[in-house]
Amino acid sequence: MPGLIGLLVLIGGVIFAISRIMDGANDVGYAARRFAWLRKSRRQVVDGISDAREAAAILMLQAPSYRGVLTDEDFEAVRAQLSETVGSSPEETTELLAVAGVALKEVGDAGNKLRPILRPINETCTAEQKQELLDSVAKLSALKGEPTDLQKNFQQQLSMALL
Repeated sequence: MPGLIGLLVLIGGVIFAISRIMDGANDVGYAARRFAWLRKSRRQVVDGISDAREAAAILMLQAPSYRGVLTDEDFEAVRAQLSETVGSSPEETTELLAVAGVALKEVGDAGNKLRPILRPINETCTAEQKQELLDSVAKLSALKGEPTDLQKNFQQQLSMALL
């Protein structure tokens, strides 16, 4: 009789151990799927940019932003410069600036995400177009006088990455 009780306890212990191992394996599988989903859901607008005009809009909107909050005059200067540089209609310019605004709210500083932002520019633009973009960023940096150190650093990073 004690042997039978011991055998039942042993079988129960094995069943309990197997069920705990299976629960642990399920938890690992759920954690892996959850991590993959979180990584996909954290993609930012700048990671999906495929249009060089959108990338240019982000860079041009970032330049005067280093001085602080953009005023209406700053925004209109960016709008005019963007329209002139990329040759977009007023409606397209508004859409490009909307995308740029969302992207900058997500990343905070476009200087920290230059590689994904510049990808479409490097793939599709000529050296002259890249230089025109650099000149536009320089103009927008000097809207309110001499560019700040942050603006100069941004221009230098941009120049090194483009040329």
